[in-house]
Amino acid sequence: SNQIDSRGVVQEPIRIATANGEIVVNIPKNTVALTAEGTPVKEITVRPLLVTPPAPTGLNVVGFATDFGPDGATFNPPIDLTLKIDLTRIPAGVPAEQLVIAWFDVSRGSWVELEDSVVDLATGTVTARVSNFTAFAIIARTATTATPFNIWVVIGPIIGLAVVGGLLYFFFRRRRKIA
Repeated sequence: SNQIDSRGVVQEPIRIATANGEIVVNIPKNTVALTAEGTPVKEITVRPLLVTPPAPTGLNVVGFATDFGPDGATFNPPIDLTLKIDLTRIPAGVPAEQLVIAWFDVSRGSWVELEDSVVDLATGTVTARVSNFTAFAIIARTATTATPFNIWVVIGPIIGLAVVGGLLYFFFRRRRKIA
């Protein structure tokens, strides 16, 4: 709390890390750190979520989701959040390079990917810039098998219409000749 002044300005760099190094938060000097109520952040908490919100189809939560608090705290400019990759939880066929950090949007009830996530395979981590505290997790986009385009779905009805049209034309032309 001594590292953040009464306006919420960080006076010296702050590094918060779990003992096992699975989570690291770096807050640079001069970052404005305010609670959801607009007061200076006095304490930062890091807690595993007891129940991880499910990911939508095509996404998998890799490892465990972690709640950072105080919930709704904001950081200007954004700060670095680094999470360790649990290699045993990566779905088959998903390259580790495609992992991203995502935050859970309570209002929408879904995970939102952070586009600026950077995977470091040497350290086995993913890092992203975050501007607020909420629940975060590493997300893997599972491989989806695209349905191949079947040209006959388009051409079949066209050919069918042409054949029916031709038969009708032939039928009416022949009927006129007989009459």
